[in-house]
Amino acid sequence: MGTRLLIIEAENRFRKNLYQHLLAKGFIVDKVTPDDGIEAIVAAEDIDVILLGIDGLGRKGLDLIRPIQRLSPKTEIITVNNADQMDLAIEGMKMGAFDDFMVPLDIDLLASRIQEAKKRRNGIG
Repeated sequence: MGTRLLIIEAENRFRKNLYQHLLAKGFIVDKVTPDDGIEAIVAAEDIDVILLGIDGLGRKGLDLIRPIQRLSPKTEIITVNNADQMDLAIEGMKMGAFDDFMVPLDIDLLASRIQEAKKRRNGIG
């Protein structure tokens, strides 16, 4: 079974671009904005890894981590950020995010970390 991803990102162009790149890598990918009823989606779907864009969301992005963890404790979260908000990246990691990636993304490295996150989710390695 493939790795199921959910991209939560406010910036439309970045969200679509990331979606296309990850589809090309063979992932099963859904994409949403922060206003798309994320809690209902997380509760209803079996998501392996969430890519949470905190660059455009700031603190609002971090506020999604706890509800996601409560609704789907095995789902791993990777935050996507820029260097200007390093404090939010650190805080996200302290809250339990698996990893943090800075924009611009190295898509191959991101794909590798997504696979590692899925292994951790499944108790492998």
